[in-house]
Amino acid sequence: MGTWVKETDKAIYLMDGNTYIAAVPKRPSPTNPQEQVVDATALQSWFARRDKPRAMTVSVGTGASEPSPAPNPPKPGDTGLVIDHNGQLRVVKDTFFKVSPRQSSELAIAKKSW
Repeated sequence: MGTWVKETDKAIYLMDGNTYIAAVPKRPSPTNPQEQVVDATALQSWFARRDKPRAMTVSVGTGASEPSPAPNPPKPGDTGLVIDHNGQLRVVKDTFFKVSPRQSSELAIAKKSW
């Protein structure tokens, strides 16, 4: 899907899917109480990434909730199969099914896979 930027009332987020992978909080401006400021150097590193953001959503003043953080990647030594897609799928226990093969002529039509 790729990364994108989302601005909300509280922060600017680097998003991947529906979760954020980095955030830069907004803080009140020291010179104008009606404005907020962010550290632009943090944003600069987002655009130096191999998968730099290509889009931005502005959700300021909408009352929408802040996005959730991305799940933590597995720690070294964690067991289980980890599929490299933002750590969203992790197999920690295997389950095996005993299958007894049969000739297709022995199966009812409803039991056949096409």
